[in-house]
Amino acid sequence: MSLLHWVWLGLALPPGSRLIDEILRQFPDPEEFFLAGETGIAQIGRISRADALYIRNTELSDAEKAMETAEEYGAAVLCRNSPEYPQRLLEIETAPAVLYAKGDLSCLNKAPAIAAIGTRRISDYGRRISGVIGGGLGKAGAVVVSGMAQGVDSACHEACLDAGGKTVAVQGCGICNVFPAENEELKERIIASGAVISEFAPDAKPQSSFFPIRNRIISGMSMGVCVVEAAARSGTSITARIAAEQGRKVFAVPADVLRPTSQGTLRLLRSGAIPVASAADILSEYESEFPAEFAAAKKALPTQSREQKSGSGELSMWAYMGLLLLAMVPVIGIVFMIVWACGVGDNRQLSRFARGVLLAKAVLFLISILFFMVLAASMQPLLEELEQWTYEYSYGDYDFSDFDDFYNYNFGEDYNYGDSGDSFGEDWPDFYGEEAPAADAA
Repeated sequence: MSLLHWVWLGLALPPGSRLIDEILRQFPDPEEFFLAGETGIAQIGRISRADALYIRNTELSDAEKAMETAEEYGAAVLCRNSPEYPQRLLEIETAPAVLYAKGDLSCLNKAPAIAAIGTRRISDYGRRISGVIGGGLGKAGAVVVSGMAQGVDSACHEACLDAGGKTVAVQGCGICNVFPAENEELKERIIASGAVISEFAPDAKPQSSFFPIRNRIISGMSMGVCVVEAAARSGTSITARIAAEQGRKVFAVPADVLRPTSQGTLRLLRSGAIPVASAADILSEYESEFPAEFAAAKKALPTQSREQKSGSGELSMWAYMGLLLLAMVPVIGIVFMIVWACGVGDNRQLSRFARGVLLAKAVLFLISILFFMVLAASMQPLLEELEQWTYEYSYGDYDFSDFDDFYNYNFGEDYNYGDSGDSFGEDWPDFYGEEAPAADAA
């Protein structure tokens, strides 16, 4: 059985196509289907014209290129018959013909495996409970499966890794790419301690249509799905519905019912989802199968409790007003902001507020310096002009080459100096103690 033809089959069908099971029932070996050509396509009863055209337009060279790209990236190519292929995934319809994977492939079949998913617009509460769930599962030895998206997905991956656990990320793009781009470092951490997988061509760019398609893999390779935080209408809610259809247990974390990002979990709880607040709550559903993991999760509960308390103080409006007033106090306010920004007090909201204030003050300081520099530069010509105008207004065009000119301009030629009644010119010797200058010298 040729791996190349498995790759070809994966490329010849749209991701998530329901035709794959029907094709494999009639052609257990994808090579047989490839060699059958038009005859093989004709044997597939429900095939549409679009799907038939898709198959016809896929060449074996496309599969060769995909395998070369995966090999260059260091990714393994797993078909349904590969021992590393997630066996739980074979229990669902539309299991991918091929998966591209990189990292520790042993964790793809490790149990228990729990999916932890949620909104991209994560709240502070959602981030904290993601740490509790993801970190607790990691400490217990369970595998955390998620989609490496922003928000809850990333928080659960990180919490699991920080706890020394294994985690699997299912990408909505090719294995060689990463989405979002800022998760490049997280992806490398996952590869080092877990695995990253994708059913799309290795170099496929992320597309909006890919993410709902990949969600069936997240739930399919997991024993249960925990929704940490989700809006009423979201991809997370769709994944939870798919999980229920696949026969997986669905868990939901209770939260603030007034928050938009809690409406999805509230709806799930109303529909029968199991309420949970810790990894132990989740693993208690599988206690008979995994007693050691459940015991480890229960042992981690005291630590989780501290984590829940850590940074949990939500600041009220009046608290923010008081902090703003404190920040305006010279020196003292700055000292407090620096202390809180460094994490003293272990309140994340307070720490973020302090960092924001310091950043705002720094920006304002720089803007002030720039303003005064521009003002000084713009005022310089005006000051010079004012100085010249003042001089000309006072003295006109006179050129005072000697004292007589200056004196006569200010006091007049007939002005008498002192009480003598004599003119300045006549009393020059008496005034200066020297001989008067010659008349023609004036």
